[in-house]
Amino acid sequence: MHRAALEGDLDEMLNYATAKRKAEVSALAGSPTQARLLSAMVPKTYRITGKTVAPRGRSPGKGL
Repeated sequence: MHRAALEGDLDEMLNYATAKRKAEVSALAGSPTQARLLSAMVPKTYRITGKTVAPRGRSPGKGL
């Protein structure tokens, strides 16, 4: 996802997106200007500093 975002490859980004995010990002499809803007907004590098594993794979607050 990160690499696709850096490259402004919206089609590849959609392969990793949730249904909600797909609907939001799909609106940008076909717009090279929007793809470049999105690419410019993504940090070039990042570091994961922690993680939380939820019981049964559910997100906190989602009907645990």
